[in-house]
Amino acid sequence: MREIELGRKIMKNTLKFGLLLLGAAVFGMPANVFALFSYDASYNCADCHGDGRTWDSVHGGGGGGGGGTPAPAVLPAVNFNGVVGDQTSVDPAEFYAGNGFIAVAKKTDGTFTGTVRLQGKALPIKGKFDPTGNATDSVAGNAIATTALTVGKIKTPVNVALSFDPTVLPGEISGSVTVGNGTQLDFTALPNYTGGNQPPANYKHELCGKYYTIILPSPDETLGHGYATLSVAANGAAKFAGKLSDGTIFTSTSYTVDDGNGNWVVPVQIPLYKGLGVVVGEIKIPKVVPTNSAGVIGALGWMSPGAPKAKAIVSRTAFVQTLEPTGEIYPKLVKGTSLIPGGTFTLLAGSLQPLAGKWPATNVPSFLPSKLAKMTLTPATGIIKGSFCPPGGKSTSFEGVILAKPVTAGADTLQGAGFFSTGTGFGSVEITVP
Repeated sequence: MREIELGRKIMKNTLKFGLLLLGAAVFGMPANVFALFSYDASYNCADCHGDGRTWDSVHGGGGGGGGGTPAPAVLPAVNFNGVVGDQTSVDPAEFYAGNGFIAVAKKTDGTFTGTVRLQGKALPIKGKFDPTGNATDSVAGNAIATTALTVGKIKTPVNVALSFDPTVLPGEISGSVTVGNGTQLDFTALPNYTGGNQPPANYKHELCGKYYTIILPSPDETLGHGYATLSVAANGAAKFAGKLSDGTIFTSTSYTVDDGNGNWVVPVQIPLYKGLGVVVGEIKIPKVVPTNSAGVIGALGWMSPGAPKAKAIVSRTAFVQTLEPTGEIYPKLVKGTSLIPGGTFTLLAGSLQPLAGKWPATNVPSFLPSKLAKMTLTPATGIIKGSFCPPGGKSTSFEGVILAKPVTAGADTLQGAGFFSTGTGFGSVEITVP
């Protein structure tokens, strides 16, 4: 039986060999095509060599006749993402046009799909890396076609060049996004998994299950403090959601990556104001938090296009502001334990004089006198809402978040913060502890 099976395999490969020679003679097939297809990889060379070796181990991977073309490296099947461009410009128009975001999902055969976000638009990409790790793709097309980024009635071609080193796994994807004939935005996209070619079935990210409350302190006194929460799923996908201090709601989902410098990083690029504005940058979570440092840090650029007819004066003009997120892991509240250990805090809100408050073990804060302010905590999220009424004024609502411990936010030390709106303006709400 062994001899019969051997004879069948030899005949099968001999037939394939003859057909390929005929094809080469008739159609001028190149030698590398012959090298790729002129053998049966299932052929067991133990039949010839008697030592259990496979064809590839004896005759060279990916080719027959000894040697041949090496098989491409196995590429990791993980997700890559990162911020595109430069977030340093203080000019609103330049800032808006000069940044973006890229997300790439790559399979082990080198094919990939993904999305590039530019100027409020989400543009799909797809392609395949060659064995050396290079790929040039066009937005919303194949490796040859080019489509356009449409803004108003203007269509601008966008091309994406990607490069991946298959000898360093899981590595990173670097490249550039070229808008039109000139604007080139560089990027580096990092993987959501660094333990090998692809995550195991039971993979769970190190930050899975952790939940953070974050203050987005504004450097502009005419605005209050924005706030956010951050949670990480088992696959490393991070949800970053909250409100800016002008009341704009935002939500972002991207993969948590390792920057190689001791930080988990969540790249952020969130279109705002119907795609005419943006928040972009990175949230960083140090793996080892230094003494007297926050558990969440980073830098975000906030660009508002301005709205000439807006009620709030500060919202009428375009601006770019730098936000420095600062936050902590929000704990699961234990019954009978105060979130603020000392039990006392001070509320600073607009023209209201600093108001003393109590934060008892029930985690139901109160003020004295109570008629000047009230505040409630949502225990599961850390989000606070309330109102204050300065003497001779009217009641004003505010919202924000509370942190598990005080942090340095700009020039202040805060354990909570938020914003309020008067209809024609904004202001900050701050919670400090002795």
